[in-house]
Amino acid sequence: MLAAMLAPHGIRCNAVALGSVATQELKLTSAERHALESSIPLGRMATAEDAARAFYAASVEITHFTGQVMVVDGGQEISRWALPS
Repeated sequence: MLAAMLAPHGIRCNAVALGSVATQELKLTSAERHALESSIPLGRMATAEDAARAFYAASVEITHFTGQVMVVDGGQEISRWALPS
């Protein structure tokens, strides 16, 4: 609703939803990391650079984009229902 209200004023409203991001603060055993990355179709967690690029794209590069959520998770969410078990 906010995106529709502000669009006539040239203001875009978007969100970036991050999945698993590899950071120094994320403490995982190698088995936990392997299990997590195995659940991601692209085979790895996002990096801080991946997250920054998504925020930049949603705010600067994609000019005809408003009222959207850009999900940056390497396909993890869709794999829960799209891929056979």
